[in-house]
Amino acid sequence: MTDSAQRPRIAVSACLLGEEVRYNGGHKRHRWLTDCLGDYVDFRPLCPEYEIGMGIPREPIRLVSRDGAVQAETHDGSKNFTDPLRRLADDYVPETEQWDGLILMQGSPSCGLFRVKLYDERGFPTNSTQGAFAGRLQSRSPLLPMEEAGRLNDSHLRENFLTRVFLRQRWRQSNPAQSAAALIDFHSRSKYLILAHSQSAYKTLGQLLSDLSQRDPAKVAREYQTRVAEALAHPAPRGQVTNVLLHIQGYLREHLRSEQRQSLREVIDKYQAGLVPMIVPLTLLQHHLDTHWKDDTYIRRQFFLNPYPEQLGLRNAV
Repeated sequence: MTDSAQRPRIAVSACLLGEEVRYNGGHKRHRWLTDCLGDYVDFRPLCPEYEIGMGIPREPIRLVSRDGAVQAETHDGSKNFTDPLRRLADDYVPETEQWDGLILMQGSPSCGLFRVKLYDERGFPTNSTQGAFAGRLQSRSPLLPMEEAGRLNDSHLRENFLTRVFLRQRWRQSNPAQSAAALIDFHSRSKYLILAHSQSAYKTLGQLLSDLSQRDPAKVAREYQTRVAEALAHPAPRGQVTNVLLHIQGYLREHLRSEQRQSLREVIDKYQAGLVPMIVPLTLLQHHLDTHWKDDTYIRRQFFLNPYPEQLGLRNAV
């Protein structure tokens, strides 16, 4: 999965990669991105403010609520960059089809996705909103996994974001929209990953693909992709993950001795209680699968068991 041709493509605020493009000529290098994640993905740096010609260094901007609309402007209101930032986002939309994720700088009036300060015309903070570039791009490319760098310090948000990124990369690579058979195969491998996030989505998606003989695979694939993105928009609940672990345990029941089954169940129960991270029951399950299910079977092909490179260690903390 880490081969150059197979690596996910993630667009990133350039300052997070150490590029000195911030308004003050500095950067906000994110060590986990550059020193860890960068070994497994390809980064595509971007800086909206620099790309629209604001220069480095530059006068900082902020978001102001003016006449019922949010404006990105300099502090004295003499320059307005709202339209250029939104046009740049529109220009990026075609390219996002080849991206698997987007990581943006938190708090930025151009790039912030959540809780960016919004000011009134007198200069007082009144509320929060999205950055001018980020909000526009998210509205135009709603299926693209997006996250703020600051939120990636949360282990659950980090794990969920990378799950979505690598699943999107697998989608692009396999192109399930090409045929009904390809779409069904992708869903077959995604079932437990979807179930870990939403039982209702698991059922709905199964119904969506129940009869494809008279339907356009491309249209069904688009609806499928949308519903999967919605299902995986939030971290998987511990109870749902436990349900999946028990499903996998069921495949091993006839191959394990009584004490092995009991030991496995105890570890799963500890995970459900929040006493051990997900990696603990998964490691034990994987050991038994390697011992008893060595062939390329349905269960071993599940993306849930290998959602991203294990070297990232994401399941050690969730």
